[in-house]
Amino acid sequence: KEKFVLYLNRTAHEEPSGTNGTALEQPSGTNRLALEQPSGTNRTALEQPSGTNGTALEQPSGTNRLALEQPSGTNRTALEQQTSGTDRLALEQQTSGTNRLALEQQTSGTS
Repeated sequence: KEKFVLYLNRTAHEEPSGTNGTALEQPSGTNRLALEQPSGTNRTALEQPSGTNGTALEQPSGTNRLALEQPSGTNRTALEQQTSGTDRLALEQQTSGTNRLALEQQTSGTS
């Protein structure tokens, strides 16, 4: 007597029952991208710690990072920001807490 096993909605690679799987192994109830992903975590193409939305560069837990290195809680543009908590435009800002336009502003607190 032959036994028949029914597998529903399976991809070409092994997929546990009730799971939407990509080509890589996927634990039950987890959506996985092409790279390894721990349970319940959305991952980009590079490694991302649990519970963190990551860009292409490494990102510490709970921090949004742009393409350049960014200390925790600081918004950075493409150029270096030297003072934590300061918004910088494309040119250097030398005074903490001053909004600078594209040209240099030499007086603190001036728009």
